[in-house]
Amino acid sequence: LALARRAAPLVKSSLRFVPSSLCHIVTGEPLVVATLTGKTLVLDFMTKNCAPCMAAVPKVQRLHQDHPDIVVLAIVDGPPDQRRDAAKAVRDRGGRYPILSDSGGWSAALGVYGHPSYVVVAPDGFVLQPFGIRTEPTHLLDDVLATLKPNGSQR
Repeated sequence: LALARRAAPLVKSSLRFVPSSLCHIVTGEPLVVATLTGKTLVLDFMTKNCAPCMAAVPKVQRLHQDHPDIVVLAIVDGPPDQRRDAAKAVRDRGGRYPILSDSGGWSAALGVYGHPSYVVVAPDGFVLQPFGIRTEPTHLLDDVLATLKPNGSQR
């Protein structure tokens, strides 16, 4: 169950986000990760069978829509049919942000073992702490915006 309290202030960790150079959107289109360099990322780790994950989709969509300078990516795991079902469920709830397969092991690399979890990556590639947090997406966005300057650079 997602917590409705504010997360601790986000600060840089020593963990640097270095995904593989190419990953796949669940529908099969390639995403060149290098195109994400220099941008603030919010990674939404989710599954279709996670009710809080699905309930958060409209809020995550608002984050994606209202802040085009922040890249929102849903990361889904499981077998291919479950990933496709999750993508369909997100779309059915109004989510229009990219939905990526976690076949590259992003969850394990970032210490995410529960859903929903949100990881914020600063433009320089460093993960902001706390990461793998379970928090309500609107509060996460408030923390991200408070931590980053308007141009996306770290305070």
